[in-house]
Amino acid sequence: MKKEITLKDVTQIKALADPLRMQVLEAFCHKPMTTKQVATLLEVNPTRLYHHVEILEKAGLIKLVKTQQNRGTVEKYYSGVARRIAISHEFSEDTSDERGHAKELHKALTTALEATLSEIRKSVAEKLIKKEEPGQSAMVARGHIVTTREKGQELFDKIAELLKECHKYANKQGDITYGLTVAFYPVKKNRKASPPGSNKTETEKG
Repeated sequence: MKKEITLKDVTQIKALADPLRMQVLEAFCHKPMTTKQVATLLEVNPTRLYHHVEILEKAGLIKLVKTQQNRGTVEKYYSGVARRIAISHEFSEDTSDERGHAKELHKALTTALEATLSEIRKSVAEKLIKKEEPGQSAMVARGHIVTTREKGQELFDKIAELLKECHKYANKQGDITYGLTVAFYPVKKNRKASPPGSNKTETEKG
């Protein structure tokens, strides 16, 4: 399994735009499993998952890694192709087809955020997140960074390295599982700042 893949195709983005399919993909990224085993893990009827598995396989997000005979049937074991999925900068900035690329990207990101909120609600209900222990239980931050495209890429690379460190613990044993959601994206293009000492406005520069 690769450490990371970068999505550049709208079919791949569309495959992620479903909450249940995201859960299925996460299960296959944990270890090779059959569709029935994933259904048992997620406590759903296996017939609900076959279509989702087919979509994930066609999108190249999971792959068949082995088959074996079991009581006259063939069991198919699938595995995720990578532990971490990134979205191409070119894809996220493409506005040529708002009803296509942008729409599917929006769905995929919304699905990820909704899954995060759902997990947080459950964690609060089960008292895994406690107000009196803010530094030990959960961290949520939001803000904007103003910098150059080059520095932005440096930050992107540093975040990617930190994620690699976090993913080292994906299959390890422990007494608690933590959720992780990261989003780093361009918001808008800023006007170039005037050179130091210049008092000219944009119209004066005309």
